[in-house]
Amino acid sequence: MPQRRQGYRSSWAFRGTWTARGLVVVLALLSVLAVRATVLFFPLRAEVGYGDSYILYDVQAFQRTGQIYRDPALPPYLPAQYSPLIYALLSLPGRIVALDNPFVGPRALVGAAFVGCVALAFSITRRLMPVPAASGWALALMASISTMWQWPLQIRADFPAVCCSLAAIRLLLSRSPGAVVWAGIAAGLAAQFKVTFVAAGVAGMVWLAAGRDWRRLWAFTLAGAATSVGLYAALAMREPRMLAQMLALSPGVRDVEGALYLLGSFLSLPAFVLAVVGLLTFSSRIDQSWRLVIGFCAVAIGVGALTSLQAGANSNYYFEGLFAALPLSVRGLVRLPRLSAQRAFAGLALLCLATIGGAPLRAIELLGATIGPTFAQERDAHASLLAPILGPRHTLATVPWVALLDPHPTLVEPFLLSYLGRLGRTNLTPVPAELRARAFDAVFTASTAQMWRGVPHINTELRTAIAEAYAPYCVLGTVLAHLPAGHAPESTSLAVELRGIGCRPLAPGTAPAW
Repeated sequence: MPQRRQGYRSSWAFRGTWTARGLVVVLALLSVLAVRATVLFFPLRAEVGYGDSYILYDVQAFQRTGQIYRDPALPPYLPAQYSPLIYALLSLPGRIVALDNPFVGPRALVGAAFVGCVALAFSITRRLMPVPAASGWALALMASISTMWQWPLQIRADFPAVCCSLAAIRLLLSRSPGAVVWAGIAAGLAAQFKVTFVAAGVAGMVWLAAGRDWRRLWAFTLAGAATSVGLYAALAMREPRMLAQMLALSPGVRDVEGALYLLGSFLSLPAFVLAVVGLLTFSSRIDQSWRLVIGFCAVAIGVGALTSLQAGANSNYYFEGLFAALPLSVRGLVRLPRLSAQRAFAGLALLCLATIGGAPLRAIELLGATIGPTFAQERDAHASLLAPILGPRHTLATVPWVALLDPHPTLVEPFLLSYLGRLGRTNLTPVPAELRARAFDAVFTASTAQMWRGVPHINTELRTAIAEAYAPYCVLGTVLAHLPAGHAPESTSLAVELRGIGCRPLAPGTAPAW
């Protein structure tokens, strides 16, 4: 062990230089700005990221009814598509204490899971590279992962699942005799948060089988199967609609171009580039512990690339791979001087790329989040103004955070409806017929047309029905309010209230291309 520790130390050429100190200052500034922006966004009553409202609605429905997978023939009609454990976890704060802002509790849990991911990634790095500098540079590399900056407050299953996966890997690296069982349990629970999180289970089984450690392999496999397949089977008896709704988006709308863009964004991250450098530093013989981490990283990236082929995927599909690659990234950073004949120049250049790449743009973005009102804060203010107007009325909203302001929303996630329509599943909802009958007091859409990876947020049938029966009336921030067509709306109480909260009336023929 002393020789190994000394080997890492001797390979680090910049640990005490002004360059390292300067990088630490830059990263500390970015961290302070990021924390301040997070504090500002945390109490918002509107969603931080698209889709938060849809997941929150299902969480609240589970709290009220005790059932996760509701009847899709009833409003808001569409299936609850995620794995059961995320709904159970996010419902805990609401069961313990009643909060005025229902987003706060779930955001706190997701943020805690993100912190857990960071802590476990540091622990794995220190286990593989037992030198004091390793943890510091792990933090530096985390700060360079720009694709993750806006996600820790978004209500998603990714960070809880990644936290379980990393816990499984860390436990497998432990010398404790009983750790392998807990590792299997953690790997199985990762799939309970999101069914695609199988990397830790697959990598663990392959690693134990390659080492011919059959006793630990059986313990790990059985524990993982009990908390993944076994728990799904038990929940299927309690939730008979579970499998049908989780598989509702199968086989998915394929978008190869969008998948390649996401993959390219991931491969161009400094942390991944350094992970490749770290991989090249190995000789023909790789330590057993490193083999587990490399296998975990490879499976996680492979699963991310495969599942991101469907058009609903975003950069979060690579988060597990990014955390898995972190020890390799630190190894690449630490061993880089040995790989370069011009140590100082090459090492300094790559250090700057890895730790402050994109820092000026990121600093400007974060400063904008701390000085003056931001887009998210304006949306939050609009949510507070709209809530008392929508509450007593029967409305339809194709903007999820606006839909959630209605105590009994008709539709919460129009993108999912559009996605299912692309799969050929039509006539999923009677909403178009209700629109043509002018059953709603108002319709609220985004003020500009929105599309993600070729799938429009509002499908053609829904858009046509809105346009036939309703006319755009006013704009509030990014929300366009439509009132029933065929008569002058100015004198109606709803029109008066909308104007009273600052909704800007539109001149005839000047409606935005929503």
